[in-house]
Amino acid sequence: MQRKTEAKLNMYHAVANHCNNNTSITSTIPAFHNAVTLFNTKINSLLNAVRSHAQVLSGIAADKLQAKTTLARQAADIAAAVFAYAASINNYTLKEQVNFSVRKIIRTKDELVASLCFNIHSAASTHVAALASYGITPAKLAGFSNTISNYTSMVSLPRNAVSLRVAYKKEIDTLIRQTDQLLKNQLDKLSLQFKTSHPGFYYAYKSNRIIIDPAGSGAQTKNKTIDELNQEEINRR
Repeated sequence: MQRKTEAKLNMYHAVANHCNNNTSITSTIPAFHNAVTLFNTKINSLLNAVRSHAQVLSGIAADKLQAKTTLARQAADIAAAVFAYAASINNYTLKEQVNFSVRKIIRTKDELVASLCFNIHSAASTHVAALASYGITPAKLAGFSNTISNYTSMVSLPRNAVSLRVAYKKEIDTLIRQTDQLLKNQLDKLSLQFKTSHPGFYYAYKSNRIIIDPAGSGAQTKNKTIDELNQEEINRR
């Protein structure tokens, strides 16, 4: 999450919690109370968008790693059987062609793993009749081929995920803009009516509206926000 977005969310939560914990006060002005309800909805939508933005790449990366691990284990098992067969007939070329362990396959670059596994599949297919006693059957090779295809389809997913993250980022920006407008144009304006009737609530509301930068420039941001709020109050008079 970007620092600016995090700071905004912290402020939103502070304002929402303050209002939600004082419904006996907010309900005295129905328009303010209704705006708080909409504000809570905007925050929930924003949180969902932020979570989706954060999870889209990590989730795909985890799925791809799982697919790669599954493929590596299957490929290594078949390669080991072919290697044993090659050793029995002193075929050194075939031995080198399939000399791959699970670890070695996993360490291979993602875009090269499928080609490596296709080579193992090809070597096994060529000698499939002789490999029957080694546990390698046409059915097992067909399953191996499906595993390769499944992994191949996942290699391009991170690129697609980048486009999805862009879409989520646009949604986040839109929601922040809408939430800010709701605060400035409705909640901030209507909160002035509480200054006389419920001053404690009003000044706590103003305090919660302060955006504090979590990276360490909080004091500067805080002072600037207080000044802006005070100036707004002066302008309203």
